[in-house]
Amino acid sequence: MQDQSNRVAAPAILIAEVEGAYWMLQGDRHLGAMLTGQAPFPTPVCCLRFASSFEFAATLEGISPAELWSIHPAVVARLERAGDLAFVTLDDAD
Repeated sequence: MQDQSNRVAAPAILIAEVEGAYWMLQGDRHLGAMLTGQAPFPTPVCCLRFASSFEFAATLEGISPAELWSIHPAVVARLERAGDLAFVTLDDAD
């Protein structure tokens, strides 16, 4: 039996950074609050960093950025300044 105490909860909001663009992968119901910063939303927002669109496509098979909400870089910068953003690269996730 696996020790459940070592598990990390999945983030409520998950975004992806692909070549300077940001896309929402999970947490659509919190989108409005996150964009405006005026209502409480779960933090930290987790941002998966992909080195290229090829890496994004290879990792998230069947998902196209065209299907996802785009997040303006200024929103991401505000989250980072507020300490509400956690960046994760694929090497970190291993």
